[in-house]
Amino acid sequence: MRKKYGKLYADWRDEHGKLKMKAFPTKTGALRYQNKMRTQVAGKKARASPTSRTSPPRGSRRSQKPARPPAAASPKNSRR
Repeated sequence: MRKKYGKLYADWRDEHGKLKMKAFPTKTGALRYQNKMRTQVAGKKARASPTSRTSPPRGSRRSQKPARPPAAASPKNSRR
């Protein structure tokens, strides 16, 4: 909840994550509406399930690639 120019604003995020605000003259009205909207949006948001995970587990990227031999020093790259 925010207070601006003598008004109290109820703030919440919609199901897409966008911030929404609505002005109220009283603190109790703003808090009631804010709690109502937050619980309403919580029911609409899709919950992430463990099977829908798309990113690979940490550390798996290195184990999938074969090891590369170290680069040999060439006369072009060496400094004199």
